[in-house]
Amino acid sequence: MGAFWADRRVLVTGGRGFLGRAVLAGLERRSAGHVMAPGSADFDLRRPDATEALFAETEPDLVIHLDADINATRGSPPFVSLAGGPILPRSGRLPQSVN
Repeated sequence: MGAFWADRRVLVTGGRGFLGRAVLAGLERRSAGHVMAPGSADFDLRRPDATEALFAETEPDLVIHLDADINATRGSPPFVSLAGGPILPRSGRLPQSVN
């Protein structure tokens, strides 16, 4: 399994939460090559421009989206956010960098 992760650039949203910390620990045990877990202070996923910047800056091969509380704790952001679900603007358009 380590060979699968060795050359992957993995982006983990919600990496500071309960589930996110467990996933990051699992990736570390599997010797994932490059794991990024920026916080909301770095990239506010409620803003389309910040989401596009996140993808442009990190250029992930794989996204593990765990930021499940964005709707519950921050009002009504412009993103659909479910545990393990996609980071998508309500329009359904992916950021340019991942189209």
